Amino acid sequence: MGKPHSKDLRSRFVTLLDAGTSASGAGKQLLVPRSTATRWSAIWTSEKRCEALPMGGDRRSAELEKHSAFILSRVEEKPDIFLCEIVADLASKDVTASDNAVSRLLSRHGITRKKRL
Repeated sequence: MGKPHSKDLRSRFVTLLDAGTSASGAGKQLLVPRSTATRWSAIWTSEKRCEALPMGGDRRSAELEKHSAFILSRVEEKPDIFLCEIVADLASKDVTASDNAVSRLLSRHGITRKKRL
């Protein structure tokens, strides 16, 4: 995935829009593709935002993190609990999760699932 266009370019585009230039005309002046120019114009008119949204990062773990107290209490109650049992417990509470997501949550909280000899 590429990098977002610079804030300077976006602000110059918005300046041209505010001056009365059409989206495609402003895009042509700044050498921005027409599809990008119309998208930026729509965002500017509806949200008054010219900055790019943040890219990358984890967006899904926050949903499971809301239930971390429940998951951690289950692990505390039964230390040798299987991940699939935790997923089933979450499913009974109408929370969708996978074994991998639960494993990553436990890892973030410093709980390993390896059996120590």
